[in-house]
Amino acid sequence: MDKEESRNISKLFIDYDGEVQINPFAKVHWGKIQHHALNGSLYIDNDKNYGIIGDTSKTNRAVRDFSNQVVGNIKKGDVCINRFFYKEGYHDHVKNYISEMRKSPFGERDVWFTHVNMEHKP
Repeated sequence: MDKEESRNISKLFIDYDGEVQINPFAKVHWGKIQHHALNGSLYIDNDKNYGIIGDTSKTNRAVRDFSNQVVGNIKKGDVCINRFFYKEGYHDHVKNYISEMRKSPFGERDVWFTHVNMEHKP
């Protein structure tokens, strides 16, 4: 994936996220897109109607809220969705893709939404 294509894809994520208030450095920039494309954790459909940055967890770790309280524990193998975007009419495509990511020979994996811009307003 070249730099220009990475920039175009990062713009899709940025446009979906809207204005970031809590952490202005959390934007999905083109370098992050290239990194996730290289390690296989980026999925964009062929028509660029929806995309997901996510992978399975490699380690166990705690999830903390703003007050530093533990609110959950990610287990090795759980699905971690870092960011996503979708255009109108493609919400179910994102849900279906994540449902497929959850499947394993041993049952369904847990899903965690990490670093997702929670301030998004549809």
